[in-house]
Amino acid sequence: MKNNWLKETEDFFSNYETAKKTVKNKTGFSFNLLVEQCGSVVENSHTNFLMRLLQYKNQHGYAFLEDFIALAEFDIQIGISSNIQFETEYFGKNENGSAGRIDGLIYEKDVFAIIIENKINHAGNQKEQIKRYIETILKDQIVSNDKQIFVVYLTRDGVEKPDTESITCMKNHRICDEVVIDNTNNIANISGPRYFACSYSANIVDWLKENIQPSVSQKDFVLNAGLIQYIDYLEKELGMRGEYSFLMKGCMEWFDKNILIEGDIATKNALLYDFYTWIDKDYLIANPQANMDGINMLKNIINEKNDELMSTFLSVTKDFFSSGLKPLMQNYHLNHHFTYYYISIRDKIWPKGIDFGWYPLGMNKLGKPDELTFYFKIQRKEVDSNSELGKALYQKGYTYNEKSKSYRVKLSVPLNETFLGLNPVAQESFLRNVYQEYAVPIIRLLV
Repeated sequence: MKNNWLKETEDFFSNYETAKKTVKNKTGFSFNLLVEQCGSVVENSHTNFLMRLLQYKNQHGYAFLEDFIALAEFDIQIGISSNIQFETEYFGKNENGSAGRIDGLIYEKDVFAIIIENKINHAGNQKEQIKRYIETILKDQIVSNDKQIFVVYLTRDGVEKPDTESITCMKNHRICDEVVIDNTNNIANISGPRYFACSYSANIVDWLKENIQPSVSQKDFVLNAGLIQYIDYLEKELGMRGEYSFLMKGCMEWFDKNILIEGDIATKNALLYDFYTWIDKDYLIANPQANMDGINMLKNIINEKNDELMSTFLSVTKDFFSSGLKPLMQNYHLNHHFTYYYISIRDKIWPKGIDFGWYPLGMNKLGKPDELTFYFKIQRKEVDSNSELGKALYQKGYTYNEKSKSYRVKLSVPLNETFLGLNPVAQESFLRNVYQEYAVPIIRLLV
């Protein structure tokens, strides 16, 4: 892979500043209180906002916290009378600060403890960071056993991962039960019953816009106004706001003309990932005062270019479940990882704990004649084999995987071809057939 992207990056920044002036003249006046006062919000402030929001309580209890727990698919029950504590920058009672600072800690003593680590602004991993936090929670006797510890690893776009020592610790405590390594020897995906890989771009913005803001009482107009401003700020930072799309379109056109990403799909994917990680691991370390707006724009474009490589996979999946007069889904998340196309689909109005999709599809798997794995997770537990749902899963060839708490079925690509070797029409036909045969009957039984 290419080891230095300095020229491409600096050329991009030069074009970015010119494009900003052009777009500003076209889009008119824009105002956001956070932007005007703060410029760039520090990670502590993002954590404070989230923690304060989760403390919201009405006659039904901790409504927002319960919704966040449902989003994370954690098996935690909260009652109206629950005595929940919210701590920011928790250093530990018995460590004198040596354990490090836990960004956010939500707990009910001897019932549960949720550790929130926030890296929206790309803060680097400290050695054994999450491991030390887990040990602190146990040493301070906040919970009575490790089965009551939950971890939310909150990042900008889902690319950053905990350090290997922390992952080993989480596996030992059964917080996560599966770690996938990609073909470049990087951690592609971490999953488990008490670990939530949460990102602002894939989870938090939608959650705030579609779950939280609509449920705010009219009398809480200050809270509502604050949410509007914060959502607007996040959308700008993440490249999701209206006028930002004009700027991104222009920068994308420049990127296509001036930055060469050539080769087959696997090679392009590897080059884009190399470029993306170089920005974090090399450029930002050498240039700590770099313009983060430009950095974020470049990273968003790299993500978009990577998505284009699997446009059939993603667009067909989205269209199949959301189109028509009676779509199977109305308000869903479709997530995937940068190097592994880990397609995970769940509708937010369904019962919590249900998601399905494709098990990690690394380029090495998509590019070889191999079986692909389709999965269903249902409340993270095994279904009664004698029930209607259990029989349907068995008839379709699903088997229960104890390690991942999911049902999986192996599916072969037609004609002993690779998925990447199929033309777009054949790819679409294959995906639609799989969804119709293996997903639709199960979904209808579930909802």
